[in-house]
Amino acid sequence: MKRFRLLAATAAVLVAVVAIKAVQSAPTGYGAVGTAPQNAQLKLPPHSAAIVADARTGRVLYADRPHRRLLIGSTAKLMTALVALERTSLEDSFTAPAYAGDPTESRVGLGTDEQLLVGDLLRGLLVVSGNDAAIALAEGVAGSQEAFVELMNERAQELGMSDTRYGNPIGLDDGTSSSAADLVTLTRELRRHDAFREIVASPSVTLSSGAVARTLENTNDLLGGPLAVDGVKTGHTKAAGYVLVGSATRGGRAVISAVLGTRSEADRDRATMTLLRHGLRRMR
Repeated sequence: MKRFRLLAATAAVLVAVVAIKAVQSAPTGYGAVGTAPQNAQLKLPPHSAAIVADARTGRVLYADRPHRRLLIGSTAKLMTALVALERTSLEDSFTAPAYAGDPTESRVGLGTDEQLLVGDLLRGLLVVSGNDAAIALAEGVAGSQEAFVELMNERAQELGMSDTRYGNPIGLDDGTSSSAADLVTLTRELRRHDAFREIVASPSVTLSSGAVARTLENTNDLLGGPLAVDGVKTGHTKAAGYVLVGSATRGGRAVISAVLGTRSEADRDRATMTLLRHGLRRMR
């Protein structure tokens, strides 16, 4: 009997030790690196970064250089969207200012002094990455681009996005950089807004306000599919490479990914799908 009790006690201690080690090795927050995806084959370039995390808790499920500061292209518009959502109503109306920009930039095609609802400007901002929509929101919310950028940086600080600095509401390289971890933090905050989740999950949207009706196709080609991808935002400049913040929901579980600095759309999409698949598997 004594020997049996001794064996039982020893087994209990071993179980406790294993449990403690498991907890100690588990990812605990942004920057904590989980186990690499099986057969991941991400093949990311040395200057890139990637992460996937639980959308509800923020627990990191896999990360590769998550706090490396990089150029992020139009994923900067995610903060433009957050500031607009928090400071306006979707039914507010803004006047589109004159916007020249570069001919190669993404835009909705707004005419000077054209009146659009904030909801439609957000659709143009998030679905086709319209630079003209970003400027209309920035000046409509804050009166000037400079004042709006201050709001963007203040909100980033409030969210603890210590790797992030915004120089404009569009995502042009000048003065704007962030990290994979910070983009996940920002997206988790955005997902609290029903309108945001609906817009970024839509393969196409129609803008009903303005001088003419416009139907726009989403730049995120991964939406839907077997993984139930439901967001979020693409980004690209020559210097930044190809960037994508993604999300997927299955069985009530949601994960958010971020891939920065890939060399092509194909590399970006392949890495994103690998991360989302791994994240959902870890959640299960």
